[in-house]
Amino acid sequence: MDPQRMKEAYERLQLLDERYASRLPRRERNLMHRPGLEQIEEQMKHLTSYTFELRDILEELFLSFASAPRPPRPPAPETV
Repeated sequence: MDPQRMKEAYERLQLLDERYASRLPRRERNLMHRPGLEQIEEQMKHLTSYTFELRDILEELFLSFASAPRPPRPPAPETV
């Protein structure tokens, strides 16, 4: 398992959640207010983008489980 790759995938997942939490449709039972066609189309665009990005993040997460750890980066050279 590559812990750095897994950490990066998890950070991307957190960012995705922060970006789309307010954009995705909520399950509300308000029968008096129905969304318009434009609103539904906008929600579908957000949901589609969210789904594709989530798929990429999950793929990266699974690859992190299957890959060997990356070698540590050498320390940066000191400047005088």
